[in-house]
Amino acid sequence: MHLGLDFDGTIADVAWLKQRYILDHWGIQVDIAETGRRVALPMLGDKRYAEMLLAVHQTELVLEMPPVDQAIEVIKRFLMEYDVTVVTARLDEELEFAQHWLELYGIGDIPIVHTKQQSKAPTWINLNINFHLDDTPEVLENAPETMVPILLNRPYNTDIKLTPPIQVVDNWIAFEKLVQNSSI
Repeated sequence: MHLGLDFDGTIADVAWLKQRYILDHWGIQVDIAETGRRVALPMLGDKRYAEMLLAVHQTELVLEMPPVDQAIEVIKRFLMEYDVTVVTARLDEELEFAQHWLELYGIGDIPIVHTKQQSKAPTWINLNINFHLDDTPEVLENAPETMVPILLNRPYNTDIKLTPPIQVVDNWIAFEKLVQNSSI
């Protein structure tokens, strides 16, 4: 079985880093749910939003992101049983920081495929991914029929309307159980 895992927001808690960046640089206290593009862009404006994205993806601040709860423990168990690939939309210049982050948490051997902000679907098909866990519902909408798309519930995506066949899990343990109980 081959598992695909998103990086930002799924493995590494980029929302926490965005929240901290907004407070540290502009003195604005935001809830984690307000760090996503739909809320943060209108609140911050184009220039500040772009600055924040650059900082949290292309600087050493990436290395300060904590992991999403339970992510590292579950990934380490997955690595003992399955093929695992990080499938991220990160750009070339953002990839090195993600790789270094994974190394810091002892999971640096996971291959990373980056789609450079393009659709992940061709990668899922080429790698024969059976399950993909992501925090962005829009990414999962073009999942191939051969893959089970799974949305990790995060405070910034709970109010988004989902289209079938996207399944939802509240945490990494629930994702682990879903994979273990599958017949794939």
